[in-house]
Amino acid sequence: MKNIYIKFLFVCLLSACGSNNNPEPLENIFLEKNPEAQYEWGESKKKPLFLESFSNNSRGWFIANNSTTTASVTSGYYFLESKTTNGFICWLNTFVLNVQQDFQVEIAIKLVSGVNNSGFYWSFDSISKNGYYMYINSNRQMNTGKYFSSAFETWAQNQNVENISITDYNLLTVRKIADSYYFFINKQFVSSKKYEFLSGNLVPLFVGGNSSIQVDYLNIYKFD
Repeated sequence: MKNIYIKFLFVCLLSACGSNNNPEPLENIFLEKNPEAQYEWGESKKKPLFLESFSNNSRGWFIANNSTTTASVTSGYYFLESKTTNGFICWLNTFVLNVQQDFQVEIAIKLVSGVNNSGFYWSFDSISKNGYYMYINSNRQMNTGKYFSSAFETWAQNQNVENISITDYNLLTVRKIADSYYFFINKQFVSSKKYEFLSGNLVPLFVGGNSSIQVDYLNIYKFD
């Protein structure tokens, strides 16, 4: 009799555990618990710090045209091309970002040619070259991480993101709120990471080796 009761109880437990045939996806649960990971969050709190549409080069972005590099501001975008296996970065010393405040960096970027990673940095130091990065490539992959003491520390490596366009502009966004970073591609949440402090305050653009990109705009905001 005791064995029959135990078997009956076990079957009831299995039935109870399996009663929810459509459990809520983990991503939805995360978004519910972390509203900052929803792209529309904080619109009323967002204040512009730096808006660059590349309608001209009044801010003095890096310009070049030689055997290794092309960089030009024309027709409302910033064109960057690396003609060697090495990528390069460029930034403005005239704008610095207080990375201890809550902020958001957005860049609209088109992958024109090549297959290597391109994107942007933040918390970048021009002397040590330390900084955080967010890249995409034409394989529809995203990479995020940190470059520190001449070594890369990867957070997301070749993460597949289906909504990356290989023919049109992509909106890359990093949002820092309290102790977390939230990453978006084309307004879709793709990843998060616990906030780490680096003393750099520049926001450079990056083009990968043997690749070219167009940047439509670079916008930076703070949250009040």
